[in-house]
Amino acid sequence: MADTAFGQPCRQRAGSGAAGGLGYALQLLGGRPYPGAQAVVRHIGLAAALQTADWVLTGEGRSDGQTLAGKAPLQVAAMARQAGVPVSLLSGAVVPDGDGQLVRAFDGCFSLCNRPMTLSQAMDEAETRIAQQAEQLARLVLASRGRTR
Repeated sequence: MADTAFGQPCRQRAGSGAAGGLGYALQLLGGRPYPGAQAVVRHIGLAAALQTADWVLTGEGRSDGQTLAGKAPLQVAAMARQAGVPVSLLSGAVVPDGDGQLVRAFDGCFSLCNRPMTLSQAMDEAETRIAQQAEQLARLVLASRGRTR
C-alpha cells in the first residue's frame, strides 16, 4: 500500500525485510540502503585505529551462520586481517556453522556462557561476564607476547 502511495516499489528491495521497517520507510522517502556494519566501522574510524592496534576484540549477542552474512564482527575481522592485526570473537553464544567458516574468520572464538543458563540469566550477568572474559583474553594475549599485567 505504501509503495503505491509513494509511487515507488521499495518493499522487495534489500534493507526492507522483516527487521528493515525503518529501511523500508527511508527508501520510500528516497533514501538508499547502505550496509550497517560498514557504516559503523567507518563512523568509529576503525581503519585508522587498526594502524596502531596490537589486537582486536569484537563480538555480538550470538554469533552463528548469520554473522557470516556481513554482520559487524565479520566486517571488523576482515578489516583487522587486512591490517595484519589478530582478531578474536567474544559473544554471548558462539554456534559454529557446518563448514567452519565462522571459526576460521577469527583468531579464536569465545562464548560468555561457560555453563548451562537461561537467556535471562545470561543477560542479567552479561556485564560481569564480558568484563571477566575480556580480561582473561587480554591476559592470554599479553602472556603470548611475554608481557604481564
